[in-house]
Amino acid sequence: MQHPETLDPVLKFLSAVGIDCTAGAVPGDSFLPGVRMEAGQLIYDPDQLTSPGDLLHEAGHIAIVPARFRSQLSGNIDACLAKLDPDGSINHTDLVPIAWSYTAALHAGIDPRLVFDAAGYGADKGNDIALILDQLQMGLFPGISMLAQIGLCSAPPPFGDGTDPRPYPIMKCWLAD
Repeated sequence: MQHPETLDPVLKFLSAVGIDCTAGAVPGDSFLPGVRMEAGQLIYDPDQLTSPGDLLHEAGHIAIVPARFRSQLSGNIDACLAKLDPDGSINHTDLVPIAWSYTAALHAGIDPRLVFDAAGYGADKGNDIALILDQLQMGLFPGISMLAQIGLCSAPPPFGDGTDPRPYPIMKCWLAD
């Protein structure tokens, strides 16, 4: 695992915000190495886990789903949501968990770059990690406004209220209602 020293702060943060995360067996075919979602909880295998930042990203998927659906999230989140929310009212693009995991890293006290490893977000996937991080730091990443729409934060200027003293990356709450 890359950056094992960040695992403990990530686990403490997730526990504090109400996302259960426990060590356990993870099949080799999981979406991210060493992480699986089961009944709205995260199970991780520290021997397979690429980075603790992957836990924050997957936690972001859980966090933005309304509470009434969270305990039903297992395995592939897109497949789960297709069954639970067939009309597609839950905005569940990867942009929202990216914005959530960035600010979660800040609040957990780890370098947010650890969430955006090259294996998960690199150029081979069509992404420019430096650009994503710059947009998040400047408050211009599209997922931020989506977090604000579901009530987890206030959007920063130029999209949000310039008089709000606590815009993103400060969160109003960590889990959708």
